[in-house]
Amino acid sequence: MADKRESNKGLSVKVDVDVSDALKGLKALKRETNGVIKGLDTLTRSLQETRLISLFTTAELHEELAKRAGVKGYVIDAHGGTAEIRIDNSYEGGAFVIEGPAKIIVNTD
Repeated sequence: MADKRESNKGLSVKVDVDVSDALKGLKALKRETNGVIKGLDTLTRSLQETRLISLFTTAELHEELAKRAGVKGYVIDAHGGTAEIRIDNSYEGGAFVIEGPAKIIVNTD
């Protein structure tokens, strides 16, 4: 059996393709993408400048505040735990009994 091989030497192919419509589409897509990126940047800056406290649960806010200096947190147990809080100053006073479960934050700063 003879081994048959073909050679592509000297073979050249010239392709003429009109891609102008494709380039226009890509440029339009790039413009739209840049617009979306600009919008996201604006939204990001806005969110960084705005305090969106209402998006957090009370438990999340409590946990964050409890981590800060000048804040002391207390937890009242659910099973018979109580706390008596006395307030005595020039404009407000009284004693309050709070039954658990509860979390109390005292902010002293």
